[in-house]
Amino acid sequence: MANFTTNISLFGLSGILIFLTNASLAFYVLVRGYRERGNVMWFIEALSVALYGLGIFYVAGTADEEGARVWWRVAHVGVILIPVFYYNFAHFFLEEKERVSLYIINSIGLLFLIANTTPLFIDRMRFVFGSFYYDSPPTTLYIIFVFFFLFVLLYAHHKLYRASKSPSLDQVKKKQIRYFIIATFIGLIGGITSFIPVFGINFYPLPNFTVSLYPIIMTYAILRFRLFHVRAVVAEVLVFLIWLFLVVRIFLETDPRERFIDLGFLAFLVILGILLVRSVLEEARQREKLQEMTKQLQNLTEHLKEQVGEQTGELKVRNERLEVMSKQKNELITLVAHQLRTPLTAMKWIGQLFSKGELGKLTEEQQEHASKLNEVVEKMIRLVDDILNVIHVEEGKFGFTPEDVDMGELVREIIKTDEVVCRGHKITMTEHIASRLPKIRADRDKIRMAVDNIVDNALKYTPKKGKIDISVFKEGADVVVKVADNGIGISEKDQGRIFSRFFRGRNAFEKEPEGTGLGLHLARNIVKAHNGEITFLSEEGKGTVFTITLPFGTL
Repeated sequence: MANFTTNISLFGLSGILIFLTNASLAFYVLVRGYRERGNVMWFIEALSVALYGLGIFYVAGTADEEGARVWWRVAHVGVILIPVFYYNFAHFFLEEKERVSLYIINSIGLLFLIANTTPLFIDRMRFVFGSFYYDSPPTTLYIIFVFFFLFVLLYAHHKLYRASKSPSLDQVKKKQIRYFIIATFIGLIGGITSFIPVFGINFYPLPNFTVSLYPIIMTYAILRFRLFHVRAVVAEVLVFLIWLFLVVRIFLETDPRERFIDLGFLAFLVILGILLVRSVLEEARQREKLQEMTKQLQNLTEHLKEQVGEQTGELKVRNERLEVMSKQKNELITLVAHQLRTPLTAMKWIGQLFSKGELGKLTEEQQEHASKLNEVVEKMIRLVDDILNVIHVEEGKFGFTPEDVDMGELVREIIKTDEVVCRGHKITMTEHIASRLPKIRADRDKIRMAVDNIVDNALKYTPKKGKIDISVFKEGADVVVKVADNGIGISEKDQGRIFSRFFRGRNAFEKEPEGTGLGLHLARNIVKAHNGEITFLSEEGKGTVFTITLPFGTL
C-alpha cells in the first residue's frame, strides 16, 4: 500500500465514482426513511457497492501484488454483500413473512465472507493491461461464488417481477419495481464485466462505470417515483455529477493553486445547485399536490357516483315494490268496498221500507231503532263511496265530465243545503260572493264534492253559536273559494298530515269520533285534478281558513 500511485487508470476512476455515488446516496436514503426496514437494507446494499468501488480504486492504484491482494479482498467484502442485501431489500420491500430463504442466503453469504480472508477464495494475482493486478485465475470456491452471486440477484428479481404482476400490489410499488429491474440490469452490465478478467480473458472492464448509475436509479425509485418528480431528479443528478466531477478533479489535482480554485468553484456550485434543486422540487411538490387533490376528487366523485347509483337502484326496486303493493292494496280495498256496497244498499232499501211502514206498522220503539239503523247504514254507504272515490282519483279512474261552472252559484247551493244543519247547531253562516264571476271549466259534481267536504268539516268542528264565513272571488286568472271558521282549529303537529288518507287530528277525533279522515284527502285530489290548489291556515282553538284556488279553463 506504500506503492499506491495517483496515476489513476479508467478502472480506478470507475471505482471512485462507484464509491462516491453509492456512499452519498446510501446516506441520503437512510436520512429520508431510516424507520423503514427496506430503506435500511438499501442503505447497507449501497454501502456494499461503495465498498466494492473503494476496493477497486485502490487495486487500480497499487503497484505491488500483495497490496493488490489485500484490496481485492476488501472489494470482495462488498461484492459478497451485494446479492445478499439486495435479496434482503427485496424481501422487506415486498413485506414477505417467509424467512427460510432469507436465513439460507444470509448464512451462505457469511460463509463466503469468512472464506474471503483465506487463499481458498482469492489467492493468485495476475498483472493485466500493463496497469494493475487482478485476482486471477479463480479458485474453485470463487467459481461457486460467481454462480451464487448471479443466482441470488436473478432470484430476487424474479420475486420482484412476479409480485409486480399481482393485482393486489400497490400501483406505486409496481412502478418502483420497474425501476429496480432497470437499475440492476444497468449495474450488472458493468459489474459482471469485472468478473471476466478473473477467468483469464483480457477484457478491459470499462463498462464498470455503469455501476455508478445503479444507485441513482434505485434512489429515484425509492424516494422519487412519482412522475412529477422526474425534472427534480434530473436536476439533482446533473448537479450531483458536476459536484462529483469537481471532487474527483480536486482529488487528482497536484497543483495547490489549481486545487484552491477548484475548491472555490465547487463551493459556488454547491450553493447554486442547492437553490436550483430546491426550486425544481418545490414546483414538483406543488404539481404533485394538485395531481393528488385531483385524483382524490376523482375518486370521491366516482365513489359518490357508485353510491348514488346503488342507492338509486335500491330506491327504484323499493318504489316498484311499493307501487305493486299499493296497487294490490287498492285492488283489495276496491273489491271489499264493492262487495260491501251491495248488501249495504239492500239494507238501506229494507230499512226505508220499515221506516215507511210498508212492511207492517211499527211501534214507536221499533221506529226509533229503524231510524238509527238507517243512519248507520247511510254512514257506511258514504264511507264506502268515499273510499272508492279516493282510489279512483289516485289511480286516474275518476271520470271527469267538463262543463262551464259558475262557482258562485255552486257555493250558494251548498250553503242552502246546509241551512238546516246551521240552524240545528245555532251556527251563523255568512257568504261574500262576488258578482259576474268568470266560469271555470270543471266537473261540476266533483268540484261540488270537494267544496262540500271543506264546508262539512267547518260545520263539524265549529262549536254552537260559532261562525262560518264563505267567500268566492276572482283573483288574477283564478277563482278563489275561501271557507273560514272559528272552530277547534288544527294543532301545529297535525298540520303536516292533515291531507293524508284516513288521518284525523286528536282534537277532531275528540269532537267528532265518527269521521272517516277521507274528506280532505279526496278534496285535495279533486282540486289537483282540476289543476288547482288547496291550502289552509289554522291555529288550534281559534279556527281554520281553507282556500281553494281554481284557474279559468281548468279542464
